[in-house]
Amino acid sequence: MRFASAFKMTRLRPACGARRRGRLPAMLLVAAMSDFVFADTPEPTVPDTSASGDTSQGALPRKPLDIAVSLGAGYDNNVSRARDSIDKLSDESLKGEIAKTFFVPLGNSFQVMLDVYGGAEGFRTYTKLSNLYAGLYGQLQYRPSIAFYAPVVSVFALFEGDQYGSDLRRGYRYSVGGTIDQPVTDRIRVVGTLAHNQRFAKSDVFATIDNAAQLSVNYRTLAGGRFYANVEYRLGDTVSSGRLTLDNIDVANVFVRDDAFNRDNFFSYRFRAHMWFTSLGYVHPIGSNGSLDVSWRYAHATPTEGPNFEGASNVPYVSSQFVITYKHRF
Repeated sequence: MRFASAFKMTRLRPACGARRRGRLPAMLLVAAMSDFVFADTPEPTVPDTSASGDTSQGALPRKPLDIAVSLGAGYDNNVSRARDSIDKLSDESLKGEIAKTFFVPLGNSFQVMLDVYGGAEGFRTYTKLSNLYAGLYGQLQYRPSIAFYAPVVSVFALFEGDQYGSDLRRGYRYSVGGTIDQPVTDRIRVVGTLAHNQRFAKSDVFATIDNAAQLSVNYRTLAGGRFYANVEYRLGDTVSSGRLTLDNIDVANVFVRDDAFNRDNFFSYRFRAHMWFTSLGYVHPIGSNGSLDVSWRYAHATPTEGPNFEGASNVPYVSSQFVITYKHRF
C-alpha cells in the first residue's frame, strides 16, 4: 500500500497570532486586530487517489493536482475584541484562498507534507482590517503501521506574512508544535495539538507570544458529510481595542492609538490572558471535489491579572463568528 494513500489523517494548521483575521491549521475568518485566531477546521491532507475518467477503456487515472481553492463569507459580532459592550463593533467579511499541497514519502513510516498558500480577506465596514497573506506550512508525519487504529504523529512548522490595511498590524508570524491523529472508529477521529506561536508586527501591541493546546473530534456521516467540534486553550498575549479607560490601561502591557476603526478615542492594548476557543461545524460534500463548510466559532479571553484598584472588575472579552465556506479541490 502506498504510504500517502494509507495516511488518512488531518491537516490541522495551527492557529497562530492574528492568523487570517485571524488560523488559525490550522487555517480561521477572525478580525485582524484580534491577534488570535479561532482554531482551523481539520481538513484531509491526503488527496482522493481514486481513478477519474473512463478507466474501463484503458485510460490511466488522472493524478490529483492537490490544489484547493476556497471562498468564504463571515460575520463577527466583535471585531474590535472589546471588553465593554459599548466598544463592541461588528462586521462582515469575504475571503478567498488558494493552496497547493505536496507529499514526499520517506520510506514506509514517514512522509513530509508541505502546504504553500495565499489569500485575501476584505471587510465591509472596517476596511483597514482587510489583508493579504501568504505562508508555508510543513509537517513531518510518522505512522508506525498501516493498521486501522495506528495513530499518526506529526511535528509541524508554519511561517506566514501578512499585509493589512492597518499599518500597525502588518508583520509576520511563526508556529511550531506537534499533533496526534487517532482513529477511534471507522467514522470518528480525534486529533490533539500542542503549539507555540509568535507574531512580529510593526507595532509592539500586535507582537504577541502564546502557547496553545487543542482537541478536535470529527464524525463522518453515512452520506459522506462531516461534523466537527474543536476546543482550544491558550495562555499568552492577546489584543483588545476600545476606549482608553482606566480598567483597560491597568491590565495593558502596552497600548497604542488604533488606526483601523476611524475613531479618535479608540486604542488597542496588549495583555496576557487565558483564552478559550470553540467551534462547531458541518462539511457537506458537493459533487466529487467540492464541499460546503458551515461553522459557528466562539472566543473568550480573560486577563490573567485584573485592574489593581478598588471597584474594578476583570471583564473578559467574548466574540462569536458565523462562517460559510465553499472549497473545491483539483
